[in-house]
Amino acid sequence: MNKEKSLYFWVFCLLICFVPKVILCQNIKVNSSPAPFSIFNMPFTLGLGVEQSLSMRQSLELGGEVYFLPSFGEDVGGGEYGYRIKVAYRRYFGNNGKYRGFYVAPHLTYLKVDLPNGGEFIVPWESFRQAIGLQISLGYQWVLYERISLGASFGHTTYRSYYFSIENGSKLNERWRNDFDFNLYLSLGVLIFKE
Repeated sequence: MNKEKSLYFWVFCLLICFVPKVILCQNIKVNSSPAPFSIFNMPFTLGLGVEQSLSMRQSLELGGEVYFLPSFGEDVGGGEYGYRIKVAYRRYFGNNGKYRGFYVAPHLTYLKVDLPNGGEFIVPWESFRQAIGLQISLGYQWVLYERISLGASFGHTTYRSYYFSIENGSKLNERWRNDFDFNLYLSLGVLIFKE
């Protein structure tokens, strides 16, 4: 058992020593969609993300965020709060360097939210929404002093949503629906390593 632990330790040390600097070049950032507009299906979000450089013009981003869409009338899509997890591929344009410039980013998204007032359902029941979504974003990102990233983007997400309620441990009112939202993002990040 001690030999096995020792082997894991040396493998870990080798990985630390020989992983190229370009792989370790990550952009850790705070993302926010600060202005919710329920009439446009634009939620408030606040989260953390890590952007990993793949090449000079490509990167992958993984993020998680809290999600709140304020109530608007009697629509079941209003008054939602929960969390969202996203994986995005970014393609930058121009010769500005890593993490810089205009980009297009398709996202794969998982959303889980509570409907605290029951939405269309009877109030005593707990109601929920789970969804898988595809998002396309257009944005621009700056890097200041080789360390600080600032970004802004706008995106549209289309969801396939599963709605259900729970009463006494049993699911009720199950149904599927297509939904969407818009996202206006601002981000502030720090590059772990300079290029």
